[in-house]
Amino acid sequence: MNADVMALSNTLIYNGRLKCGSDSVATRKIIIPEMDALKAHHHTPNSILHSTQKSICLEPKRGRCWLRDLLDPDVTVAFVDTDGLGDAARESEKGNRTVNDVEAKIVTQLVTSLISTGVDPAEIGVMTHYRSQLALLKDGLRSAKGVEMHTADRFQGRDKEVIVLSLVRSNETGNIGELLKDWRRINVAFTRAKTKLLVVGSRGTLKGSGERRDGDKPEEMVCRFVKLMEEKKWIYELSADQFLGASLGNSRESDARECDRGILAVGQAGEEYSGREEEAR
Repeated sequence: MNADVMALSNTLIYNGRLKCGSDSVATRKIIIPEMDALKAHHHTPNSILHSTQKSICLEPKRGRCWLRDLLDPDVTVAFVDTDGLGDAARESEKGNRTVNDVEAKIVTQLVTSLISTGVDPAEIGVMTHYRSQLALLKDGLRSAKGVEMHTADRFQGRDKEVIVLSLVRSNETGNIGELLKDWRRINVAFTRAKTKLLVVGSRGTLKGSGERRDGDKPEEMVCRFVKLMEEKKWIYELSADQFLGASLGNSRESDARECDRGILAVGQAGEEYSGREEEAR
């Protein structure tokens, strides 16, 4: 793994004992052969009314695209913060299972864009700690042949050029459940990527978990992780503020796009970027 990816586990777990094998490994970045292919996924307010192709990212007013920003080879590690999307990005309970529909959409769009720009699907890994979220991701990416998708436990020993991780938990109480408290699982998730690690989650929830600890109990690793990402300015804030309020009329895709619009509209980087019970879920 490159130096930036390694910095997570090196700082949070290994106290700087990890070393890159060579300078070339330390500075290695993902190769994006056809970044311009992202244009095929953009729609203006006018074109979206007449297009039958599913939109991935509306062309933003200020010329910034969150997909392009995150696929940039210079972005080796990023925490994709969903808090700016509001309540739509909260986790939900389906039966006794915890899922996050918005995170699944974000991950799907990132992976689809990586493939569109020429990244080998076999070099892309999708990971989550929740089986129910994994099922949601597999459904959204059922056409992405060759992309490996597993829980953190199943991903051990499998390294990929790029890993996209969905943390799922997003709530007002800072409740991260039991799986995200397991530092071993977190470490596996952070160390599978060779050149790019994109972690999708709620900054407020993960930091809030630090406020829930009792007495002298150490901060949860995910809380320390977010603080490290803030320190390194590796937070990418998604925002729904730039949604282009185009009327979608009565098209057959209106309902689906209405549900997705909080994700499809985001396009501006935030200023900061320069378990047993749940196991069954």
